[in-house]
Amino acid sequence: MNNAQLWALILGSVAPPFIAIIQQPAWPKPARSAVTVAVCLVLGLVTSYVNDEWAGRSVVSAILLTLVAAWSSYGRFWKPLGAARAIEEATSPADQPDPVIVGRQGLPEGLPDRGGSVDYPADGSGPHTGRQGPIQADGPASRDE
Repeated sequence: MNNAQLWALILGSVAPPFIAIIQQPAWPKPARSAVTVAVCLVLGLVTSYVNDEWAGRSVVSAILLTLVAAWSSYGRFWKPLGAARAIEEATSPADQPDPVIVGRQGLPEGLPDRGGSVDYPADGSGPHTGRQGPIQADGPASRDE
């Protein structure tokens, strides 16, 4: 193992708290993974550059070692510790908009009520559920009855 690979492992191990500064708790999982991969790509390239290891195999090795170290240290150390999640929440914007409730009662101010809402029976039946009647206490009714 050469110096570039050792530095890649070290940087990858300490990267998750710094990655958490960029990531936001509300982001979907693919976006969060993409940020992790991008940060590890940059760290691997910087490690290779600083150690003057620009051969193709050395660069790829540094990038992959950084990524593996980041993911494993996150799962085994930073996630159980709760540090990364706390950093994400501390660095996320506090003024994230609340979800808009759609319906007659929940229209935001200034939007016209265009009607079109459909009232369904209180027993849970209707086209949105796929059921044809009330739910039975002992489970859904079979079609043979």
